[in-house]
Amino acid sequence: MYGCVIPMRKSIWYLLNCRMMKIYRKIHKLSNVLKYFSSNEFRFDNDNVRSLSEKLDDRDKRIFAFDMRNLDWNNLFRVSLYGLRLYVVKDDPSNIPESIKRYERLKVLHYTTLAIVYSLALWALYALLKFIF
Repeated sequence: MYGCVIPMRKSIWYLLNCRMMKIYRKIHKLSNVLKYFSSNEFRFDNDNVRSLSEKLDDRDKRIFAFDMRNLDWNNLFRVSLYGLRLYVVKDDPSNIPESIKRYERLKVLHYTTLAIVYSLALWALYALLKFIF
């Protein structure tokens, strides 16, 4: 026997395995929840909304504004992301400026890495072509 015998419950592999199993169970549960929606094809129409919109007079159209052409999609997206962050992810809104800074740093790191990889690929291609010709 090599080394000393470590009980399985005290080994680092057991702890990592437990943690990974918890993550796997969450992923599996989410996969089962989303399976119905990702496996089936749905078709939605808005014929009833369109017919209702045509029947409204001008005053009602101003009160019940549900014309999607007049919707500010950028604002809707911003508010939806804020709500997702606040209520689903349960993240504190005071962390948003820090998250934006982190995102910008990661974006710079990403493009720097891409530039290095592409430069190395071009250099290798140049060296290969120079060797062949």
